[in-house]
Amino acid sequence: MMFTLPLVLNAKTVVETGLSKGISTRIFLESLSKMSSPRELHTYEHQVNREDCKEAIESILKLPHSRMWTLHDVDSTDTTWEGGKIDLLFLDSDHSYLTIIKELSVFNSHLSDKAIIFTHDSWPRSDIPAHMLRNSKYGEIRPTDTYWALKEWGEVNGWKNVLFQYPEGMTLLFREKS
Repeated sequence: MMFTLPLVLNAKTVVETGLSKGISTRIFLESLSKMSSPRELHTYEHQVNREDCKEAIESILKLPHSRMWTLHDVDSTDTTWEGGKIDLLFLDSDHSYLTIIKELSVFNSHLSDKAIIFTHDSWPRSDIPAHMLRNSKYGEIRPTDTYWALKEWGEVNGWKNVLFQYPEGMTLLFREKS
């Protein structure tokens, strides 16, 4: 899905929050390289000095498509987007409710009409203890805070929500065409 979404959208600008080991960054760059230029990928990571980030950065810079990539060494919740319209927004920083809501407020006004917002790790895995998944509001097992942040924000802002339920879960938000 991460490889296919930029292609289907014919995305010119992809923004991702979080780098970690750089797996999604490499997937996005490979996808964007299959389309005619110019294409760009922007990654926000404020912990670039972590060992996994350093290794990821080194390996990404060796890729033939790395010229399309810009690494922003800032917190994705405390930045100003100065690029063009964003076609694909991948939220992958700390997966907390508050962070997702803050990231959405940073990037929302810069999303193109065809934009899709998505995240993974939005469904509880079977190895997470049930007591950690209790919804304090309803007292039942439920998807992660990432899912609820996207669902609630989407409802308020007129976006449709789709949850793909597999071990990690993937949630997509999109605007319905009228």
